[in-house]
Amino acid sequence: MTTLVRDRMRRDVATVTEADDLATALQVMLWNGLRHLPVLRAGTLVGVLSERDVLHQHDPADQTWSVRGKVGDAMTQGAVVAHPREDLGQAAARMVEEKVGCLPVIEMGEVVGILTTTDLLAEVAWPEVPAGEPSGPSAGDLMTPEPITAHPDDSLVEAATRMVQNGIRHLP
Repeated sequence: MTTLVRDRMRRDVATVTEADDLATALQVMLWNGLRHLPVLRAGTLVGVLSERDVLHQHDPADQTWSVRGKVGDAMTQGAVVAHPREDLGQAAARMVEEKVGCLPVIEMGEVVGILTTTDLLAEVAWPEVPAGEPSGPSAGDLMTPEPITAHPDDSLVEAATRMVQNGIRHLP
């Protein structure tokens, strides 16, 4: 049986408008534990705002962390989207090809869900492999050797700058 996007997408989608303050959008992300927000204009999808988009708005020369501007100034326009009845594998392949971390799910012109890389990982991990039965590659096979790191005494600005400069989302 084929798994469809609707089987794995999140239906409770937080959204913002392009006229919203970037700081407000960042708060919505933080409060809801999200990395992506579909951006709407009059109820129609016009883009996606990601954590990375917000980080790119920060001026590394500014020694205080502040987020200024409107969502429309920072968002990625022309979002790659999915349909609820689309094959999950095809949607995942498109995410890899387009190098995007989410697909807003659109039906009849409305955002009805969102599919993220986390949702795809849940598909792979579900059901869990029983203990004692290793399957697939090891962590060592997939991990990043010699990762870029942060230190406890680094400022948040230094860490964020390092992430932006290296195009990464995480610092061990």
